[in-house]
Amino acid sequence: AENTRRIELIEQSIDSPVALSSMSAKDIELMLRKPSLIRSEDNIQAWHYHGDSCAIDIYFKDGGKRADYIEFRALTLNNSVSEQFKDTNDTYKNQYCIKAVLAAQGIDTPSSYALRPIPTTVSPYSS
Repeated sequence: AENTRRIELIEQSIDSPVALSSMSAKDIELMLRKPSLIRSEDNIQAWHYHGDSCAIDIYFKDGGKRADYIEFRALTLNNSVSEQFKDTNDTYKNQYCIKAVLAAQGIDTPSSYALRPIPTTVSPYSS
């Protein structure tokens, strides 16, 4: 059931990256796993995830159960990354960032898990 939920969350976030803002902290952690960095300042906790050319920062206020703010950032230290996102809209950049972070976390995305059978509790040996 947990893997099925993870797949649903991945599909939602890739289809519409702003879906992250309506997910619970528990669902975000189920989907993206543990953040690479957790930073706390005053009443704000920030979860940092990064991929090869993008980062996602998720901010929770006062120990909130849902994110208060989510930032998708292209890592612009690399010229080719800056050029790639120069003329794109935010939705494309955010979708790219979600996929990059998932890949960096070793999490399958629709393109890779679509090739695998969906787990089932039905036994192939029952008649």
